[in-house]
Amino acid sequence: MSKHITIDKVIIALALLQLDHERVFCAVVDVGAGTGLFARLIRYLLPGRYWSAIEARSACVEAFELKSLYDKVYVSDVRYLDMQTLPKGGVALLGGLLERMSLEDAIQTVARLLTVNDYVFLSIRLSSPLSEAPEADSLNGVPHLWSGADLALLPGGTHAVYMDMPDDPSHGQMVIMVCANSKQAQGAAMRALAAALEELAGDGGVMPIYEKSLGDLSGLQPLHRIQRQIIQRPFFESSLMTVMHRLLCAETGKLEHEPWHPEARQQWLGFLIECYNVYCQVDNAVYADKIIGFLAASHPNNPALLEPALGLSLVLCRWEQVDQYATLLLAQNPTHLEALKAKVCFWYQSRGESEHILERMAIAKSLPADAEEEKFYLQNLYYALGCILFSDLDENKIAWAKELIQDARGFRCSPSALARQDARTIRYNNMLKDFFDTFNLEFILRPMPAADPWPEIVFASSNGLPLRPLDLAAIADRLQSKLVFLVSADELYINRYAHSYITSTLGAYESSLIMVCVVGGMGRLSEMAARVGIEDERLIYCGDRFDPAVAGSYHPRVYYQTARYRWIEYLMEHLPLPFIVNDIDIVVQHGIQDLLERFAAFDVVVNEEQASLQLQSRIIANLVLFNQTATAKLFARALRFYINTALRDNRVLGLILDQIAMVMARQYVQRFSDPKFGRFAPFDINNIMFTKDNVQVYRELSNQFCFLALYASQDDVINDKKWWLE
Repeated sequence: MSKHITIDKVIIALALLQLDHERVFCAVVDVGAGTGLFARLIRYLLPGRYWSAIEARSACVEAFELKSLYDKVYVSDVRYLDMQTLPKGGVALLGGLLERMSLEDAIQTVARLLTVNDYVFLSIRLSSPLSEAPEADSLNGVPHLWSGADLALLPGGTHAVYMDMPDDPSHGQMVIMVCANSKQAQGAAMRALAAALEELAGDGGVMPIYEKSLGDLSGLQPLHRIQRQIIQRPFFESSLMTVMHRLLCAETGKLEHEPWHPEARQQWLGFLIECYNVYCQVDNAVYADKIIGFLAASHPNNPALLEPALGLSLVLCRWEQVDQYATLLLAQNPTHLEALKAKVCFWYQSRGESEHILERMAIAKSLPADAEEEKFYLQNLYYALGCILFSDLDENKIAWAKELIQDARGFRCSPSALARQDARTIRYNNMLKDFFDTFNLEFILRPMPAADPWPEIVFASSNGLPLRPLDLAAIADRLQSKLVFLVSADELYINRYAHSYITSTLGAYESSLIMVCVVGGMGRLSEMAARVGIEDERLIYCGDRFDPAVAGSYHPRVYYQTARYRWIEYLMEHLPLPFIVNDIDIVVQHGIQDLLERFAAFDVVVNEEQASLQLQSRIIANLVLFNQTATAKLFARALRFYINTALRDNRVLGLILDQIAMVMARQYVQRFSDPKFGRFAPFDINNIMFTKDNVQVYRELSNQFCFLALYASQDDVINDKKWWLE
């Protein structure tokens, strides 16, 4: 019973994928499913098919969790199963099962499968002059010694592939064959099998198990070597099971008393490493973990074995093993970067928040000024500061924050280490240094001074007529508005996205006002309204005097992105309604009334990625709800003060000022008020950017969100495919 990729299964898998390009089939039946390898290997590449398994041994069903791999599992001998219970028009897979049957049973099994399936893919080992007489099987009886002439007796038989197995004289050739229930199906099967063989040969006779056919199976790059091993010796069929039994199946996980010569032992260990690679290739992490765990335990001073053991334990979230392997690696190299990162993950999962922060700081301070370590040093301090500012502050945490900011500002990498850094590392390290140099911790430590003067803003209706600030509330009362949508952008983004944003919002929620702030639009609102071309009394424009030519040292886009949060407090004073602040490259779709009801008890609701430890991306500024409460106004004022101070003092880091301001304003309000902050649910807005390659998937998923973020950085996609308005 094979648990591994063998050459026959590779060919069948590829042929099945080729067949999928030509003929649609709705179901797959894995006959003699065993370990479920076919399902593990290709099921996710054939979406929408109904997968059934037929397995006579109930122990296999339980041991290999077949019910989690298949839609339906028949615990039955295929020879006696009622075929009419199977789905019609599918493909049956027999990965060697016929070898264990009598010839009569094999012929009848294929014939019965073809009554409900269009195709039967199978593999059979032919006998050779050296083949021994087969022993009777308690389940199948006496199996048949197959010859080439026997293959012609199988119903619906078509093209067959013969492969020599020179290092296995007890068997003859391996045959991969397809049987079909019609001439049309036979033709399609022949073409699929031929195409699979062409791909298998590839350049120089090497077939990479590659992205377009078998997905991201990392580690399969040396398939040409594995392929030769499969053909040269049948260890995937027999020897691996012996090794697993001898070395891994014992509860202790230790070697049995071994009579082997040291050279033989090394061969066994090398063989196990090959097996580990194969298990990684078929995504069988549990078996791979058993092998690499044994190897690491047997060689606790070998980093080449400890490192993959550590990596796999991280994937499986086995934190005790993570700590164990990281400790062993650090005992040999106290600055082992991956082990230090793993320790951080372990502490984050298993210890309290304060311990995690302190240990991040301790790790950073223990590292030398080296090229790689500089990045990890600054990154640890950055994440530690994030952990502090995402939690409830106390005097200890404030002291830690001051200490790590001071440490980061004082860190200097050695000249020799700087010379070894590549351009990407230099950019990343400089970004972190700039962050610590410009970060304003003092903001949250004392009450804000008197508020800055209100921004100078003018208003206009959708047909460009001037409005006074006092007119806003009257319009809202007359229209019985319940909500204000607020976006801001420069002229370029107004031209590009305003029409789609306004159109979607007008259709999504009638009881709303839409306020579009044109940054630098004072004196030109009538022109901008005419350019957008939507006249609706629910639509209001506003603009200020911003001139990008006098923006200072920061990029004008910093101002464009933060303008709405500098104006929100002023607008809340003139329009006593809840505000939803958006990016302009968002489509408002549905569920707005439900959203308002869900979050009515909160002061402010933010789009927060709780898994992120990064200050610049923890709170995403593309969706914020401000309810009309004193605390929400305090939050708006804190945002305005933090942003204004950063712009005035040129303490600006890239284009993320608004999102850092969100974190700082929330922390300020938590220190000086008793707020109720909420978080939007995953179905409220998507936080994944789409690209040219996944537009269709993105479109299929888009309707589930209340707000669909299009992300302006993908302008080429957005401008070419305005599918969100179709």
